[in-house]
Amino acid sequence: MSNKNKDKVRTKNSKKKPEVKSTKESVKLSVKDKTPTPNTPSDRAVKDTIRFVLKQGYKPLAKMLLMLWKKNPYPVGSRKRTMFNEQAGTNIPLLYFGSIRLFEYAQKLKIKNLLFVTRDCIHWHRIFSALFQDHDFKVTYFHSSRIMFQEAVKKKNKFYQAYVDEVSEGDISKCIYADVHGTAKNYLAYCEKLYPNKAPACFLLTIGADNYREMPKECYALHKKGRLIGAVRKTAGSPAEMLNYDTIGSLVNFDKQGARRMEVEYDIKLLKPYHQCVDLFLKIHEKSSAYDIDAKNLDACFAFLGRRIKDRKKQPTISTWVKHTRKHLDDFKKHKEQMKQSPKEKVETEEATPKSLQVSREKKRKRT
Repeated sequence: MSNKNKDKVRTKNSKKKPEVKSTKESVKLSVKDKTPTPNTPSDRAVKDTIRFVLKQGYKPLAKMLLMLWKKNPYPVGSRKRTMFNEQAGTNIPLLYFGSIRLFEYAQKLKIKNLLFVTRDCIHWHRIFSALFQDHDFKVTYFHSSRIMFQEAVKKKNKFYQAYVDEVSEGDISKCIYADVHGTAKNYLAYCEKLYPNKAPACFLLTIGADNYREMPKECYALHKKGRLIGAVRKTAGSPAEMLNYDTIGSLVNFDKQGARRMEVEYDIKLLKPYHQCVDLFLKIHEKSSAYDIDAKNLDACFAFLGRRIKDRKKQPTISTWVKHTRKHLDDFKKHKEQMKQSPKEKVETEEATPKSLQVSREKKRKRT
């Protein structure tokens, strides 16, 4: 990479010449477009995001978000339309910019093995893989949870340790643990217990603390070593986590058959607009020409989206039906009691092999 373009990175295959899209596929980006468009608060929020990212120099993203917004399949004024717009105008841009910052961080640490935690990173690991599919990253949708780490610290779990050894390729210090929100405190406690001589690395998209000194002392100590950073600070976890709900329950155990999870605490049918929006964005991205990402004005982008998450009332829309569970500890206690009476835990059999959770190219992961 030349000095002139040292801050730029090519999406997709940098050796291929960008494809020229036909006039039929082109999309006008003018913010003065006279075409009548919906004017609900959520629609205006998406348009504000498009204008902002365009102003910050991210024209390809602005173009894809505009195409995405225009393809919103839900009726104006419906809650499903609002949910689709929440993804398009807030969460997808946040995960997009978070992927760029994570890429920079991984390049700085010279790390290629990324562990995106279940369940919060269901969308993020796919978007990162789509952006940097030709940069030789090993991306794993990593079986983990606060409960799993705490239980594995209390009592050694040889099956979970074998799993972690496999996905980390035997060296946890050469992996980056990525999460949408949190402190990574329980992950650090697990690493300290099982890998005492290895310093892990962590990337947190959002953190609740205003500064790193307010984080748990072990997290702050790791930050001072340059091994833990966050993109957006002073942000509650509920909004970001709810926009990234997965269709699987929280991980509570790991045995020879693989991951065992609690039942999902919400109706997964409610997630359709959120997941549908991300699927469509990835299809639009896949069809787009290769383009350069100039990692500029990222802090301004994070500040803009951070305010969006903090300031909106009664958001996201799914909170109308779902009360967000922060720590799942009470649910876990109930789950353990139920298991004593009827020991039938849900087994993630098709995900028992770690290799099935690794993504090298977006084309290899077909979502239904």
